[in-house]
Amino acid sequence: TQSFALSQGQRALYYQTKIDREGFAYNVGFAAHVEGKLELAALQGALRAILDRHPLLRARISVDGGGAPMQEIGPVPGHPLTVTDVGDLTDASLEELVLNAYRRPLDLAEGPALRAHLWQRTGSRATLLLVMPHVFIDGWSLWRLLGDELPYAYESCLADRAPFAGLPRPRPFQDHIAAQLALMTGAQGDRLWTAWKTSLAELPPPLDLPTDFNRPKRQRFEGAQEQLCLSAEIRMQLEDFARKSGVSLSAVLAAALATVL
Repeated sequence: TQSFALSQGQRALYYQTKIDREGFAYNVGFAAHVEGKLELAALQGALRAILDRHPLLRARISVDGGGAPMQEIGPVPGHPLTVTDVGDLTDASLEELVLNAYRRPLDLAEGPALRAHLWQRTGSRATLLLVMPHVFIDGWSLWRLLGDELPYAYESCLADRAPFAGLPRPRPFQDHIAAQLALMTGAQGDRLWTAWKTSLAELPPPLDLPTDFNRPKRQRFEGAQEQLCLSAEIRMQLEDFARKSGVSLSAVLAAALATVL
C-alpha cells in the first residue's frame, strides 16, 4: 500500500470535509442514463482498468502517528460496481434513489474513493452514478472519466482488448505534491507568500445584505440556487471583453456580480 502526504489544496478540503461530516457538499458526482444492452462484465472490467490507471481513485485518508493526514492507495477491487435491479421503478423514484446515493456522506477513511452504482431497469435501461470526495477529484476530471475514459475502456473490454494498452500512464500525483512543496519552500514561494499577504491585507468589509434569516454560526450548505441563462450573443460579447482584458470569463462575471452587490 502506497502512502504519501496530501497537497495543500487537499489538506484544506480534508479539514473542511471533517467539519461537515454528515453533509454532501464536498461530494463530486455525475450520473448517466444508459439505453440498450449493457454487458456488466465489460463494465466491471472497464472500471477496474480506470482504477488501475488512476491510483488516486482508490485512495483513502488515514492519520499518521503525528496526527497528519496521509493518503493511502489501496488495491484495485475485483467488483468496483454496485449493481441493483429496480425493475419497473418510476423515473421519479429512480431519481430519488440516485440523489440519495449521491448525497450519502462519504467516509474519507474508507476506500476506494470512487463509488460506482448502477441501477438496472426493465427494457434494457440503466442509470450509472460515479461519486467521489472532492478531496480526491474535481468535477471536470470526473466528467472526463465518465464521458471519455469509461466508454473507451468499456469498448476495449467488449472487444477483449486490454484497455489503455500502449498509452502512457498519467503523471503520478506524488510528483505534483513534490513540485508544490519545492515551490513553497523556495525563493519563489517566499515571493508569492509576500505578494498574497499584500494583496489581501485590506479586504473589503463584509456585505450587510438584507436576508430573511440570520447567517448560522456553522455553514449548513442549505442555500437555494437561482439560475440565469445568458443569450449566445451576450456570451460572445463577454468572452470578447474578457479576451481583450486579458482575464477569464469567470473573472468578468465575478467582477460584474461584485459591482451589482
